[in-house]
Amino acid sequence: MSEERIKQELWKLYVQFLEEAKKKLERDGNLAPVIFGLTSTGRVIAISTEEETFAEYTEIGEMLRRQHNIVGAVLFEESWFFKSKNAESKSHPSCNGFQNIPMRKKVIKAILVTFGWSEGYILPFHRKGKKVVWEDDPIKLEEQLTDVLGFFRGIH
Repeated sequence: MSEERIKQELWKLYVQFLEEAKKKLERDGNLAPVIFGLTSTGRVIAISTEEETFAEYTEIGEMLRRQHNIVGAVLFEESWFFKSKNAESKSHPSCNGFQNIPMRKKVIKAILVTFGWSEGYILPFHRKGKKVVWEDDPIKLEEQLTDVLGFFRGIH
């Protein structure tokens, strides 16, 4: 599969599963991290868990990449987003304590990654009671996304 074809397939996965992620967040009230791995044959392998630690999750991703020849992936997770004083956009998993920053926003974060390339998007939302209210269309992240696929070492 060519590099351009991989990027096209990752974009299709992003579009398809963004709607699923929104529905799950609206229905369940949370979104556990999920990775959709794209194999060299075009098959999609999903990994989702709330139980494992980041290190265990990374090991699972690396094992699947080796066993199934993963050439790209799309990660979806619920996260926090904020603008720092120098106007840089930052996003971080909610477990890192960013819920205490007043300017933060809750988002669905999506990262598309293949060898030497990645793109990230956020979709801001807030809650009114139990209802999820979407604030904008997805916004492309400008930050470097080198941390994300430690899940698939060697892809980025």
